[in-house]
Amino acid sequence: KRPRDLVNPKAIKYMQSVFSIKDNITKKEMREIVALYGITVTQ
Repeated sequence: KRPRDLVNPKAIKYMQSVFSIKDNITKKEMREIVALYGITVTQ
């Protein structure tokens, strides 16, 4: 299975929206946003 198959569909949409604007935010901000959503970044 692809890693994406193990992720909640809502989380996928959220991450896609984040990556679409990743150029406008810093890694620190992204980590804080992800933490708020309870998503752990493993990569």
